[in-house]
Amino acid sequence: MKYSFIFLISAVLIFSGCIENNITTESNETLFLNNTSSKNPNIGVELNNGTESDDSSEIESISFKILEFGIYGDSYKHYESSIIGDKTIIEVYMGKKLGSDNIIEINLIKLKNGVLIVYIEEITPETISDRAIVYPYEIVEVNGIYNNVEFKTIE
Repeated sequence: MKYSFIFLISAVLIFSGCIENNITTESNETLFLNNTSSKNPNIGVELNNGTESDDSSEIESISFKILEFGIYGDSYKHYESSIIGDKTIIEVYMGKKLGSDNIIEINLIKLKNGVLIVYIEEITPETISDRAIVYPYEIVEVNGIYNNVEFKTIE
């Protein structure tokens, strides 16, 4: 009887740890899906640590729609923009990487003095989860025509 009680408590502790991990994973997946929706939750975030002016007439956050993202893009790293109709298409490619945990994403787009500034985050894990060769990328669409596009990497 004493050993069955210890076994029962051990089993509950072990399985409650598994359930907690599933919830965490589920939460991370939900967060990932929210970050890739057409309404990016990071648009309202200011990255200005006091270096940029807070004058709203100079700096404006621009909404964007994610058209495509994945792990099989171009094999070399590059950022580019193009105009199709009345929209500006922005493409960011991370290049060839080892491990499917590598991610590139556009976190924020701002308009400052007529220049569209695209803030890009490249996530490269310290450890390799698998031996897959991937080419992470993201393509987004911005309403309007912007000929001056500048790319900044968030570190």
